[in-house]
Amino acid sequence: MKTTKIKPRNGIIEFNYKEVWEYRQLLLSLAWRDIKVRYVQSILGFSWLVIKPLLSLAVLAFIFNQVIRVGTDGVPPLLFTASGVVVWSFFSSIIDDSSNSILNAQEMVKKIYFPRIVLPASKALSSLPEFVASILILLFLLLYFDIEWTPSILWFPLFILLIMLLGSGLGILISSLTIRYRDLKFVVPFFLRIGLYISPIAYSSNLIPDKYSFLLYLNPIVGIVDGIRWSLFGVTYDFSHIWFCCISIPLIFLASNFIFFKNEHTIADII
Repeated sequence: MKTTKIKPRNGIIEFNYKEVWEYRQLLLSLAWRDIKVRYVQSILGFSWLVIKPLLSLAVLAFIFNQVIRVGTDGVPPLLFTASGVVVWSFFSSIIDDSSNSILNAQEMVKKIYFPRIVLPASKALSSLPEFVASILILLFLLLYFDIEWTPSILWFPLFILLIMLLGSGLGILISSLTIRYRDLKFVVPFFLRIGLYISPIAYSSNLIPDKYSFLLYLNPIVGIVDGIRWSLFGVTYDFSHIWFCCISIPLIFLASNFIFFKNEHTIADII
């Protein structure tokens, strides 16, 4: 029988991923539980994996391509919007689910020991099925519109990895902060709604005036969305944004993990 000894920290913050790996079965079980609650226990079941991104795509495409009619850099409007929805749906889903993951499991946190980071990490895993479904819809649209693939498509997996790192990193950070600052339960959904419109999800970032472009690209979502569109459609893309994303996003992920592990030993007391 395995015995876990909980000892005071020596002042050095450890990225205890080895322990997280030891609790991988718990991580997978929590993720599967969330998937079952979300889909298995609903009337339409796993059909929601396709219905939800399609509804988001339909609403954004109607508003920005039919009502407002924004530019799409020569890409079919539906396909252009789909490329942004893939990124935003996954990102917002992780943030929304992770932010209250520890608070919602406070009885579990108080009674048994396990790496607390397992809770927000499980939310990221449970968002993967919908993310995969969104990517499949995007690939179907690529075939439907007969888009010619170029060597730049080899960069597509990199941008997918970056959005996964960014979403899970910020989800971990917000979950640890929500314990102390309960107002975040109300602030996070508000900023997610705002972020949908200040990020070029359904419109081209080229529409932003040059004097604001620097502020725009401080948002790493912009570099990822533009990068995906460049890799799939060959639209104009500034390669400096790739390097900015490749440097800033791993740093955000590591900083979020650092803050979480630093506060992990106080979670049960505060909650």
